[in-house]
Formats: sequence, C-alpha cells, structure tokens
Amino acid sequence: MNASLEKAKTKAGAKLVFVWANSKPRVMTMLPIARALSQVGYCVFMGLPTSVDADGEEFADYADIRFLQVQTRDLHALSAIDVCIASETAIGHAPNKAIRIAVYHSLPDHALRYDYANVFKRRPQSVAESDFFCISVQQKSNDWTVDNYKDLTDNLMPVALLKYRRKTLTMVPLGYPKIDLLMSEAGTAPQLDTITYAPTQTVMAFSSVQESGGDIIGMLLENFPDHRIVFRPYPGADVDILAPMLAQFADDARFSVDTSPTGQDDMMRSAVVITDRSSIAMSYSLGLARPSVFFAIDGLGGKDPDGFAAFHPVGYRAGSIDGVKAAVKDALAKSCDIAAKIEKTRGDYIYNPGSSAAYLAQIMPDIIAGTARDEWLSLPRAPFAATDKAIVADHIKQLCAKVGPRHAATVKKLLKRAFAEQVVQPKPSFRVRVSRALRRLVKR
Repeated sequence: MNASLEKAKTKAGAKLVFVWANSKPRVMTMLPIARALSQVGYCVFMGLPTSVDADGEEFADYADIRFLQVQTRDLHALSAIDVCIASETAIGHAPNKAIRIAVYHSLPDHALRYDYANVFKRRPQSVAESDFFCISVQQKSNDWTVDNYKDLTDNLMPVALLKYRRKTLTMVPLGYPKIDLLMSEAGTAPQLDTITYAPTQTVMAFSSVQESGGDIIGMLLENFPDHRIVFRPYPGADVDILAPMLAQFADDARFSVDTSPTGQDDMMRSAVVITDRSSIAMSYSLGLARPSVFFAIDGLGGKDPDGFAAFHPVGYRAGSIDGVKAAVKDALAKSCDIAAKIEKTRGDYIYNPGSSAAYLAQIMPDIIAGTARDEWLSLPRAPFAATDKAIVADHIKQLCAKVGPRHAATVKKLLKRAFAEQVVQPKPSFRVRVSRALRRLVKR
C-alpha cells in the first residue's frame, strides 16, 4: 500500500494528505476535508475502516476522492504520507514524521459552550499526539489564551512521545466540517417525513436508551402517524445490545433502524431529531437548521418534569417522555421560526459555519511551512525531562488523576511505557553486584 501511495504522490507532484476516518461516525466529518484539499491540488486519499464499503451508495457523489480501506494498526507504517488528518483519538496512529492534524470530532453534546482545556485534562496524551489541534466551538476571550492551556501542555509529556512533534501544539479555530456538508445539502430533501431518535451509546453513564428507548419509540409511533420513525443506534456494540428492545417494533412498516455509515439519508429527511446527549443532534440542528429535542439530561427539562424548555438555538430540552411528545409537537409547529433563529445565530457558536473545510485548505500551505497565523493559539510543550524513577511515578499519578475511569488504565499504561525510556535505573549496591558475580561463577 505504501508503494502505491508513493507512486500517486510522485505522479501528482504534490504533498500527500491522508484524511483518516477511523470509524463510521467520523466519515461525514472527514469527507468535506478530503474534497476541499483535493480541489486545491493536493494528492488526497481518504482512509476508511474495513467496516465501511467505499463503493456503497452513500459515496456515489464522491467519485473525485480516492478511498482506501485501512486497518488502524497499518496506518503508522505508511511513510509516504506528508500530512495526516484524523480525529483527536486516532491521530496518534499516524506516521511519526507526518505533520499531524487532529480534528476534535465532536460538538458539545448538551450545551453549546466549551473550554477545550477539559479535553487535555481527560485525555492528556492528546497533547503529544498531534502538531495542530482543530476545534469547532467559539471560545470566550479569557479562555482563548496561552495561560488557560500552558499548564496542561508544557513540561508534562515524556521525551519519547514528543520526539517527532513540533515544539508547540497549535490550536486552530476550524469549525466543524460535518456542518459544512449538512449546510450544503439542507435544501435538497424531497420531504421532511421522518423523526429520528439517535441516543448516545449505552456505555455512557448518562445514557437513557436502555431504560426509556422502547417507550420513546412507542410514543412516537402512536402520536406521529404522518412520520416515519427511524432509530439510529450509536455505531458498534449498541446495534446488538439494543436488538431485543427493537424487536417489538419489527412488524411496524413505519419503523426502521439506520445502521448506515453516515446516517445522512435519514437525517436529510428528518423534521426533528431526538436524543439524550449527542453531538449528532447538535450538528444536525446547526447544519440543517432543524430542531432537536434533548431528553432528561441531568434535570434540564425545565421546572415542569412533564413539560419542556427551549434550548436556544437548536430546539428543546424535555424532562419526561410526555415532555418529549409535547416538544416534538411544538417543534413541528414552529419549524420555520426555529430555522430562522439557527441560521441567524449559528456563527455565534461555531467557527466558520459552512466553510471550515475550505478554511483548512486555505491554511494548509502555512501548516506545511510552519508559518503561524494570528488567529491560531500556539502552546508550549517542552517535555517533562525528569529521569528519577520516583519523581516520574508521581508525575504519572498526577496526570492520570483527572482522567475518566474508562480511560485511566490505558492512559497510565501508555505513559509508563513512554517514560520508561528516560528513567535512569539506580546502580545496584556493591553487595548486590558481588552477589550477582558469584552466582554467575557458580553457573559456570
């Protein structure tokens, strides 16, 4: 595979940019990036997981993009890649010597303000895995400062993890390319005849689908007879975990389950999306200017548990299933007003709505050349250079203190392995050295 990439790069006479969608949810985010970079002359390949068929109908409009099915373990060896673009959780698999651009793959899932310092607290290795870290949500001026981040980036990571990385980690106010794609196709749906229920994955502590999913689907089928009801499970294990719950609706002609790579076809037909916490719903509302209903999030349904409250500008929060029903009815009745509000204000919440992929193509020459831009934030990230075993062990403990329990073991293992290369092991005492020498003599 690497040889074919080298051949394509030589033929194009351009830098090879590899856009890596390592899982189904990443596909719609990465497609606009691949297209925008291809259109300005870069040699672009888009990597897909083996679970996604690049010849499927959803990719029929992307004949201009070259797709490759790649397993994560093989990406690191593709040395022909000059620039690798991937989500923040996948960029660490890119070739060491490639310029690494992490695109934070998510919008906030229950609010529209976000301080990305929390990302580095929960996943400290993000500091070491990329050269550029692209964000989507507009930052407050007091958050968009070096002081807000430097304690989370500088003098923290082991030398081994930073060996091939640039001296600074550059944060780029990119926007969200998935929203570009949705905005470009917002007026193409033949009819809005669908209500989509797309809850978050069952492993999350705030997931509500196993407890309430069946009741929500039943309520939608009973109360909205003029709409198709589509359930979109979080890709992966949830498809099987939730199968018994979904079986009760299998004979209803108006009900279907969407497990397609992008979910785009049903989303385009959806008049409303219902979720508990999901960035999918956020991108749907901001991209298509249509309402979402967020169900029972930490009591955010309003003072009336059976009612609903406005969630500006994307729709509603509801505290119960009856509240969801009332919110959906209100959303359908006020869809034009909601659309106007979203179109007017979405630029207050996200960077470059509708043009984030074009912006990345515009700044790519500066990224490759290492030229800074005024709107970027360059953060220091000198390595933590201590070599004493006890000091390093305490440092790892502090780094892992704020990592979520689902990831703590993985992060600790990664850091211990990386720091092991720089820890100086103390010399054994004279007595131990003599003892070892005697044992070697006895063995002879």
